[in-house]
Formats: sequence, structure tokens, C-alpha cells
Amino acid sequence: MPEPQRLQLLGLVGIASIPLGVQLLAGTTIASSWVGAAQGVAGQLGVTLPAALLVAVMSAFQLAAGAVLVRGLRGAPYPSVVDAALGGLVGAVLIGLVALMLLGGLGWFRPIALAALNGAVIASAWRVRPLVAGRPELGSGIPVLAMGFIGLAWAGSVILQLASPVVPFIDVLPNHVAPSEHLRAFGAFDVLTTAPSPIYGPSRMFLGYTGLLGSTTVLSGQPAALAVSAFILPSTLLVAAGVARLASGIHGLGVGWWMLLAFTLSESFARLADARATVIALALSAFCLVTLLEPGERARSMLLALGLAATLFFHPLIGVLTAAVIGVMVALQPDRYARPGIPAVVGAVILAIPQALTMVALEVPSALGLLVIPPGIGAAWLLDRSETACRWMAIGLRVVTAVAVIAVVGVSVLDAPRWVSTFADFFLGYPVLTLSVVVTGALVGRRIFPAVAVVAFGMGFLAVLAAAAMPWSELGIEGLDFEVTKTLHYWTPVFMAVMAAAGLRAVWLSPSYGQGLRTVVVLLVLLATTLPLRDPPIEAFHLGEHRVSETLSIDLRFAETGFWIGYPDTRTLIDADQEELVDRLRDEVEAGRLASTTPILHVAHNFQQWDATPIGVFGGMIETMISIETEVSSHTAGGRLHPFADLDPLLGEGFPYVVLEPEGLPADTRDRILAAGYEPIFDNVRGEILVRSGEVAPDGGSD
Repeated sequence: MPEPQRLQLLGLVGIASIPLGVQLLAGTTIASSWVGAAQGVAGQLGVTLPAALLVAVMSAFQLAAGAVLVRGLRGAPYPSVVDAALGGLVGAVLIGLVALMLLGGLGWFRPIALAALNGAVIASAWRVRPLVAGRPELGSGIPVLAMGFIGLAWAGSVILQLASPVVPFIDVLPNHVAPSEHLRAFGAFDVLTTAPSPIYGPSRMFLGYTGLLGSTTVLSGQPAALAVSAFILPSTLLVAAGVARLASGIHGLGVGWWMLLAFTLSESFARLADARATVIALALSAFCLVTLLEPGERARSMLLALGLAATLFFHPLIGVLTAAVIGVMVALQPDRYARPGIPAVVGAVILAIPQALTMVALEVPSALGLLVIPPGIGAAWLLDRSETACRWMAIGLRVVTAVAVIAVVGVSVLDAPRWVSTFADFFLGYPVLTLSVVVTGALVGRRIFPAVAVVAFGMGFLAVLAAAAMPWSELGIEGLDFEVTKTLHYWTPVFMAVMAAAGLRAVWLSPSYGQGLRTVVVLLVLLATTLPLRDPPIEAFHLGEHRVSETLSIDLRFAETGFWIGYPDTRTLIDADQEELVDRLRDEVEAGRLASTTPILHVAHNFQQWDATPIGVFGGMIETMISIETEVSSHTAGGRLHPFADLDPLLGEGFPYVVLEPEGLPADTRDRILAAGYEPIFDNVRGEILVRSGEVAPDGGSD
């Protein structure tokens, strides 16, 4: 059977197996209904579809500006539309960062200024023509049914998006949505540590994500919770382009389709509907690694420096892992990688200093973050022109790498049983992906294990080992140790998928085995990838390998019911009374009485977003919480969550506004607030807004 017909068969089997797998999940906790999901989507389309279209247009606008910027730095056209998209993402993040620091620092982060900035970059496109030298290559020659299977497999996140007026994952709200809503509400980002939600503080702030999604939010005119949800489609396409390009950059053209199949087994794929920085950053990392591997770019070092800086700003951990892979590749093959790698890492580290200062909670005025541009670009430029300096630094890097690896492994040996168990559990958590790598590797040999994939794969394990020995609290970075431990699931399986994709394609095409045997082997892997063949079935928030039908069923289920089950509203998270409280605070913003730096003291029984109204998330205001049920942990590293015993001292600090949600609080709570010099300006059945006497009159007007 000719190759295209065999791929058609593979696609047909895949298309048939996905709904079969969804049906097999009937009666489980992740069972879903196609009809129910369609009804859920239909009920929200009036809100989500216009937002999706607006965000898609504004994302394309930003990506176009970014692509022009990076094309100018390349000095040559992009080889394909996919490369242009990834370059556009890097450029859009960089433009967003400049906007965040300059326009945000000046209080000018508004639609006209953002449109002018991006439009000015696009207007310079005539100087860098042509933009793209060739057509897309990653999907060329792939039959319709095979591509249709990939489209169906990847469709779940977009279906859930259309049913979600609020981005569907809880931790995305405080650390991703809240800063973007702050930009929409105030047009300002006074200091780089601006963190509206009290739950996550500066150590969880990602300036690159805030710059990009803040720009998208403001340009589209949508509330941040809706705009970030609507960004699921652009981010899904960008991640797909990134991982496919990564695989083809490592193994050559033709692997992209197989990578899109293998990637569905990763935790990152299962989290596409979150629009979280951890996953989107993979596309930036892919740009960096492809740039490192492919010689011939006239500005390779500078491109790599800027791509790596964008990754560090967008998600520092993914950026550090990417930089570590580049560093190890330089140490292993200095003759090939030192010239682009050394200047890039040094330049990127300097450029990313504002992100580091933010994470250790240094309140730097946003505009000062731009001061790192000249030394960062200058260092990369100078090192790129000094072969001797790169050679000596590569030698030093080789020594440092060896010492670091030995030290991490040596310390870990003291607790070897624990780590053996941890890593064994990891592989058991990804059985199909692990077996795909092992079996195809045994059949076709070590060519599916290129150095960069192996290094990146191993870096995930080393990062976890190193994180266990780091004194994060003493460094002032709360919660990052928890984030590092998730590396095993968000980073490592991606490079397992790179190996599996190459192995599957090699088996599929190998002349060493009969066509029938090759087809059967790959079909078995395909069915194991799509069907939920396990007992017991997974839960909705399972951390580990998801089969395609499981991921799709989870997305369909939440599309049907709404993601926010157990919250005041399953679709919008907050109900009408909570929205009214936020709207009244927005009125204070419009009146000029509540500014970007004005703190709000919020008093409620519980700080959790399913209980208290998340003012920082939906209003963008700087919120401090007092609650009876509070928490101090890696999940609450904001530093502005206080126990109820702190009520009187905090009232004495003179917060201009207090929001009181009295249910579950002591009966005298309101009296204590009034006695501290506050008077009400608004109330409803949910709560009350009070201001300090003499600052705002009870009718809402100024005294």
C-alpha cells in the first residue's frame, strides 16, 4: 500500500477511535456528552465567540508586528510560515515587554498607544521584504484524514474555550488574569512587582506573559478573564507549531505530524485549555532550540539571545531549562555551539534581570526595566565578535557543568531511594509514551536519541534534584520549589514525545520490517494513545499521561457543565451580586478616586476564590485579604493574606477602601470597621464597600 494511503488508514482509525474512547468513559467521573457540550457552547457563544474573534484578530496583529521585528533582526526571510509564527511570538513578547515597562510605567498602557506601537513596527515591513521565503512545510504531503485526526485530537481546548467566559483553571486567575485586568482598568503598571491578587505575589509573576496578554486584553477591550480564555485558540496553534517545529528541527522534516500525535500524551497537552504560561512558553523554547541547532542565520546569536530572554520573561523556569540545555550543548560540542550559545546566554541573562528582580520582590519602577537593553544587547554583540572569548568561556562552562551535575547527583545519592521511587512513578505515569520510546528505540536504534533531546530530557530530572537542595525561602522566592517539581510533567514528557515521534516515523518507514508489521505496530500505538485503556479511570485533574479521548472527554464535560463547579456561578465563577460589588469599585476607578496604587482591604470568611469575591482578578485592584480561614504556603505566596486577628492593626494602617463580605464572620466585624473611621458607600446582599471618613462622601461623591 502506498505511503499516503497508509497514512489515510491511520487517520481514519484515529478519527474512529476518539469518539469510541469517549464512549468507553461513560459511567466514570470524566464521562461527557457531545450533545450536552454542544448545548453548553451554544449557551455561551454570545459572549465567547465575539471575544474569540476579537482576540484572534488582535493576536494576529501582535504576531505580525513581532514577526516583522524578528525578521529585521534575522537579516533573511523566514523559511516557512511556521517559523514566522514562532518568530512572531518571540517578537510579540518583546514588544509587549517594552509596552509594559514604558507605556505601563507612564500610565499610557491604552489601546491607542499599543496600536500605534505595534502598527509602527508593522509599517516597517517594507524594509524587510520578503517576510517568508517558502510555504508551510510541516504538514505538506500529509493526507486529509491524517490531518483531520490531529484536528479532532487537538479540538478539546477550543471547544471548552467557546463554553468558558472565564479562563478555565483556578491558578491562572491570580497570577495571569489579575495583572492583565489591572492594565485594562488603569492603563498603568507602576512597579514591576505589581500583583493585584493577594494569593500569588511577585515570585509567581511572569512579565512576558503579562506584557503579551495585557496587550491582547487592552487591544481587544475584553475583560481579562474572558480575553485570556479567548487566547486558548491562538496559544493552541502556537504550541502546535512550536512542538512540531521542534521535532522537525531535531529530526528533520516529516516528523511534525508524528510529534503532534505523540505530544497528546503529555501533561502540557492536557493543560492547553488553561492558557497557562508554562505550556505556551514551550513554543518560545522551541524557537530557541531550533535557532541553536540550525546554522546559517546571519544574526543567530542575537536571535537566540532575544528568544531566550523572551522565554525567561514569559516563564522563568522554562527559560532557565532552555538556557541550561543550550549551556550543556555548548559544553558538549563547543566548536559547533559556543559561538551562538555563549553570547545568547550572557545577553539573555542580562536582559532578564528585571524578571529576576521582580521574583525577589524588589519594587523597581517599571520604566527602569528598559535600562538592561543596552548592556544586554551590547554583551551579546561583543561576544559574538570574539571567538577567543567564546572559546574560553565554553571551557569554563564545561567545568561548571561537570561540577554542577556531580554536585547535584552527589547530594541526591544521600536520598537515593526517594528519588528512585519518584522517577519510577514518573515513568509509570506515562506508560504509553515510555513504551513508545523504548520499543521504537529498540527497533530502529539510537538515531531517535539525538543529543539535544536527551540533554533536555535529563535536564528535567536534574532540575527536580537541584530544587530539593535550594534554599528558596532564604532567597526570597516563595513557591518556586513547588513549581520546579512540576518540571517532570510540563517539560520532560515533551522531549519524550520528540523521541517517540521520531521512533514511530522511523518504524513506519523502515525497510527492515515488513509493511504489515510496521503498520500493526504503529496502529497499536495509535490506539493506545487514543483509547482510555486503564483501570481505574483517571480523574479530571490527573497529573500525568492523558489519552486523547480522556483529554477530550474532560474538556467536553466542562463545556457541558461549566468549569467552575462549586463556585457561585459555574460559567462566570462570580455571581451577579459579586459582579455588582466589582462594578461599584470600577465606578470609583472611573471617578478617579481609586488609582492603580490604591490598596483595598477585603474582609471575608475565606480567602479562596470559590468563597470570597476575587477583586484583584475581576477588578484589577490591589487587594489585601483578611479571613478566618487563611493559608500561608507555596500556593499562597502573595504575602497579603492575613488572619482575622490582624483586622484592627490593618484597619489602623489607613486603607482607603474596605470591602466586607460578612457571611461567616463575627457579628461585631462591621462595627469594628465603622469604629476605625470608615463609612459605607454601597451595599447589597453579598457585601458592602466602605471608605475612610472624609475621603469619599457616602453618596459616592467627593467631600
